[in-house]
Amino acid sequence: MDMDLIRPNTLADLAAIEQENCVSILMPSHPTGKDSRQDPIRLENLLNKAQEALKERGMRRPDIDSLLEPARDVLGQLSFWQHQGYGLAIYLAPGTARMLRLPEAVQESMTIGPRFNVKPILASVAASDPFYVLALTEERAKLFLGSQKELVEINASGFPITAEEVVAVRDPEVQLQSHGGAAPPGARGDRGTPSDAGQAHYHGHGEGESKLEADTVHYIKAVAERVASYLYQDDSPLILAADNGLAGLYRREHRRGRLLETGVAGSPDSLSLQDLRQRAWGIAAPVLEGDQSQMLDRFGTAAAAGKGAEGFAEVAEAAAVGKIDVLLFDPRAQQAGQLSEDGTSASLVDADEEAADGAACEDLVNRAVVDTLRSSGRVIPLRYGTERAPQHPKAILRY
Repeated sequence: MDMDLIRPNTLADLAAIEQENCVSILMPSHPTGKDSRQDPIRLENLLNKAQEALKERGMRRPDIDSLLEPARDVLGQLSFWQHQGYGLAIYLAPGTARMLRLPEAVQESMTIGPRFNVKPILASVAASDPFYVLALTEERAKLFLGSQKELVEINASGFPITAEEVVAVRDPEVQLQSHGGAAPPGARGDRGTPSDAGQAHYHGHGEGESKLEADTVHYIKAVAERVASYLYQDDSPLILAADNGLAGLYRREHRRGRLLETGVAGSPDSLSLQDLRQRAWGIAAPVLEGDQSQMLDRFGTAAAAGKGAEGFAEVAEAAAVGKIDVLLFDPRAQQAGQLSEDGTSASLVDADEEAADGAACEDLVNRAVVDTLRSSGRVIPLRYGTERAPQHPKAILRY
């Protein structure tokens, strides 16, 4: 089972699944250090716990083994545990197996129910303050997912992209030439071989600077298209790292994604990964802090106009019938409860009552998150200081 970064469609896909035995396993993990050696043991214990719980729910042993097999397969894979983030989420159901790398630690848990427990992974993403960095040079473009702690290169949706591959696709018959320059480590030159040390600007033989400029524009357009594809429905800030000439070209072609006006000036090749993350974080941090304040202001305006909902029951009921446009929730908040079959009535249950009568309860906050995602609403975890008690969920309604 491959490990994925969290994308907007990841949450929607998980929210769409409703089956009798949806297994959600969440645990902290460690990118490095001796604690990382305990992570496989921690996962094995959680899988054993899931096995016993599924048995108690009446599931046959062969079906249990089949359901848990994708997660058990990684227990002995050293390479898998050497590339962890700070948290790990595993979602298993008949026909579904997802493993997600989390940017922040999560509380260890194993739950089984008709829906996946997706609230913790949203909390992990929000706590990390995610943003993107597009590192653009004349030779290649790399896209990174950043947080307060790390910068992770994205190897998906055509990234990284090189100018050489774009020009070759545009004009496959062109015999490429290059203008010199010192090559970066491992770079390929105009003949496409590691031994060729020239850092290339690609153009057709005998066609001069006009062809070179056309190829550069074509390359920048291709980068912009791939950024637009990857950032579809993702509102996280995008920071451009490039020299002024390329930055101007890219900004003219940018079509989708929340590209910030301020970028990291100069070639990203001149910065270490840590330096690039620090400079980008300095740009992203105040923007992310302002986002929460603006969203709470929007809720206040909506509530004054009669288009707001607040509280566990009211928000759960609104989410169940598809009324929520934007859900704002405190990831620390939990409330056991039940929803009527038609979703129009929610009742709250405390932990003692749930244990006493064995009622089929669920966390109404997670249920509101799942139902909002199913109806294509936005779900936004809010960050509060630990000195404040967990806050009730709030929602901006569609009608």
